[in-house]
Amino acid sequence: AENPVHDLSIELEGKVARDGHRFANQQWEFIEKKQRTCIGFIVDHMPDQLELALKTRVTVSAWPKHDGIPVPEFPPQFDKSYVADTLHQSRLADKSTDVPSISIG
Repeated sequence: AENPVHDLSIELEGKVARDGHRFANQQWEFIEKKQRTCIGFIVDHMPDQLELALKTRVTVSAWPKHDGIPVPEFPPQFDKSYVADTLHQSRLADKSTDVPSISIG
């Protein structure tokens, strides 16, 4: 194929989706921890092309404004209570068409 597709999107529900959210929470916690230090503050203000003698370089460039209102620097952490009342989370929901999935992260 001349133009192979290397990007894939998928929408999941249930436990595997919550695992994905928890994985993303861990990733953002690492980024926030690194950027909130004094060194993180300095690195955040350095040009990206500048090489550093650090194991990791983590910065968040900028989140776009929402309706002209600045948003927090880091996204809110996911909590399963956000979806606790959804139909799919109910023990009464028909899950006969669900596909078993294993989350690995």
